[in-house]
Amino acid sequence: MSANKKIILKAPYGDEYSVDPLSIISAESNTKYVSYCFTNRPMLKIRQELDEAQTALNPYLFARIHNRFIVNMKHIKRIDYPNLEVTMNDRRTFNISRAYKKELEILYDIYLRNFE
Repeated sequence: MSANKKIILKAPYGDEYSVDPLSIISAESNTKYVSYCFTNRPMLKIRQELDEAQTALNPYLFARIHNRFIVNMKHIKRIDYPNLEVTMNDRRTFNISRAYKKELEILYDIYLRNFE
C-alpha cells in the first residue's frame, strides 16, 4: 500500500474528494461522522465510522490512538507517553487511550525506522 496513493472520501450529497493521505493530519470520530483535518484544505466531515476510516488509511502511516482518534504519524511533533498525549505539528494535542498506547509505541517505532 503506497503512502502517496490518493484515497476517495465520499461526502454527503454524492460529493467525492480525492485526497493525498500525506495531507491528512488526523481523523476524529463524532457519533456517525468522521472529521478529517488536513494540512492544505478545510476540515472535511464524512458520514462513516472510524473503523471504516482506519481500513481506508495506510496502516504504516496512520495510528489509532483512541477510540475516537486516528493520527498521521508524519505529522506527530511529540509523544508524551507518561501523560498519554500526542502533540501534532499544528500544535493540537490528542489523548492516547491506555488501550492503544502499546500499539502506538510499536507502530511509531516502525514508522521512524522505515519512513524518517
